[in-house]
Amino acid sequence: MIERAGKIRIMITDDVESNRFMLRDIVEDMGYQPILTETGEQALAFIERFKPHLVVLDVSMPQMDGYEVCEAIKANPETAHIPVIFVSAFDDAADIVRGLSVGGADYITKPFIPEVVRARIQNILKVGGKEARLKDMNRHLQSVVGDQAGQMQIGKRNVLRLIEEIVRRHPAYDERYMERVAYDCGVLAEAMQLSADFEWIINDDFVEMIPTAVLICNIGYIAMPTEKLVEKTFLEMDEDEEFRRHPILGEEILRSIREIDKGNEYLQMARDIVLSHHEHWDGTGYPYRKSGEEIPLVARILGQVGHYAVLTDEGVYRKRGKAYTPQEAMEEIRALRGSRFDPRIVDVMEKVYIHFV
Repeated sequence: MIERAGKIRIMITDDVESNRFMLRDIVEDMGYQPILTETGEQALAFIERFKPHLVVLDVSMPQMDGYEVCEAIKANPETAHIPVIFVSAFDDAADIVRGLSVGGADYITKPFIPEVVRARIQNILKVGGKEARLKDMNRHLQSVVGDQAGQMQIGKRNVLRLIEEIVRRHPAYDERYMERVAYDCGVLAEAMQLSADFEWIINDDFVEMIPTAVLICNIGYIAMPTEKLVEKTFLEMDEDEEFRRHPILGEEILRSIREIDKGNEYLQMARDIVLSHHEHWDGTGYPYRKSGEEIPLVARILGQVGHYAVLTDEGVYRKRGKAYTPQEAMEEIRALRGSRFDPRIVDVMEKVYIHFV
């Protein structure tokens, strides 16, 4: 195999010949140099020699699977910077998250569409260069620099961010709305940290984690009919029995992921949020009618902030009528103090809601 000077080199590793040749043709059409390998062992033997700019890696291979190959690539300081795109027939959320959490930069499901493969390859190669992509998606693998404990925390947070990337692809995900809610939850949590009622519960880690964990609160949507989610307002969906199952569906997804990444407090916080953010202080919520402090604190915060955001939003979650002013929305929150919402959280929110975005 002759290396062509100046060419971007893309290693393709797949034990199925037809897949290798299809990916080879796509890479050549893009003007790049393909390097074909059939097994994980062969890929690792070639990668240091040819120094590819990108590896396209099949997940399901004999002896050494794609996940193991990626972990070996990332464990070697000489190759850790090389981005990896997984290709796989497995399209379960847990499989995708596992691929991303071991260091993959992207995950393409089979049968692949050439246009999609081209776009994904181009995106990985151009977005900020390979070092910027590494910092964004795989900082937890850079244990050779910095404080080990700090790197572990970054890794735990990045797992959640990778799950968020999957959730963002769902048609019902409203990025503007969710980022607003995540920010506001952070503001409220920080204010609660200064309150005598919560200062012994809420620490700096809690405040730092909650905006990231909140972003995947509706991961259960990916297991529900898309049409129902995009056609109805949030208020209409909230009365639908099938919609009310999404916390359970989401918690099941996160539980399977947590089996892979045990001890990740970000995942535990996210799981509490996903399962309980529609529960009410007085026990009238769903899916399990929890009440009072049976409801995890993070879920109580999101339930209150989320309701305020729906009332004041003019986007896809509302779709009808004029949005409430901040003052009108706070009046409704106050009216639900002690029934739907934790009275102590309402009291804190009343002092800071004006700072919500």
